[in-house]
Amino acid sequence: MEHQKIKISLLLTLMAAMISFPSLGSAQNREVLSDEQEETKAAKDEAKPTGGVPGTRPHQSALGIEMVEIPAGRFTMGSPGSETGRDLDEREHDVVISRPFLAGKYEVTQGLWEKIMGNNPSHYNNCGEACPVERVSWHEAVEFCNRLSEREGLSPAYRISGKDVTWDRSADGYRLPTEAEWEYACRAGTQSAFYTGRANGWVTEQKCGHDPSLDRAGWYCGNAKSKPHPVGQKTPNAWGLYDMHGNVSEGCWDRYGDYPTGEVTDPAGPSSGRNRVSRGGGWPEYAGDCRSADRFWYHPMVPRVQYYGFRLFRSP
Repeated sequence: MEHQKIKISLLLTLMAAMISFPSLGSAQNREVLSDEQEETKAAKDEAKPTGGVPGTRPHQSALGIEMVEIPAGRFTMGSPGSETGRDLDEREHDVVISRPFLAGKYEVTQGLWEKIMGNNPSHYNNCGEACPVERVSWHEAVEFCNRLSEREGLSPAYRISGKDVTWDRSADGYRLPTEAEWEYACRAGTQSAFYTGRANGWVTEQKCGHDPSLDRAGWYCGNAKSKPHPVGQKTPNAWGLYDMHGNVSEGCWDRYGDYPTGEVTDPAGPSSGRNRVSRGGGWPEYAGDCRSADRFWYHPMVPRVQYYGFRLFRSP
């Protein structure tokens, strides 16, 4: 009997609350979303970084170069076997990034390149100063990094002797990212194919059709209209980096080679080899080639590719 009194009392209390606050019991006061809105909301929710992503700090150089401090951490590099468009060289493995680093908020622009180098090698040089520089070889990119470092009073990251380039890891000057740093910075805590995409490698398009996740993040053959575009026009990732997918493919320090089979800390690629890694895909490429895990390689002396550029990194 006492138990029934308690249940009745609770029921009366709940009914009173529903009368006082109609939103608790009335569907008219709830947000009603269309199917398209529900899909967009789900995509945004699933693209949020998993496991908690530490905050970043913005930096701006004397020349106005905007960079973001990326915290140390660990992540799974590569792609799962279920990811649409996956290539065989994307074997998943755990990577530890032991030190924070600075990553350019934008790809290197034609305006910045011309200011430092005194020329503009870009095929699309009528695109404007805010467009990414392209038709840049790997060797030209590392030379640019050294000149910019000297201009800002930083220690050059590279020792260059003809075709031989050595990276001084103790230097605080501008440099290219390692392949692991690039993917870690691109993902910003996500494990989806694109940092704006759904979990579990959600990709709706492998070629030039419309892919809603990639369309929000970058320029590719499905939306670029056969040309590059000014940097920073698409949705950035959770760490505030723009154009990590598409626009121009970004050169890395690493030589191209097979991934390791186990966990590694601060990998920098094979110690020998000719070709260097390029990441992110470019404006004329398929959607599948712009995924976070997609890898490509190019000869370090070849400068005439109209969608090869790079992004500045630094060790603080």
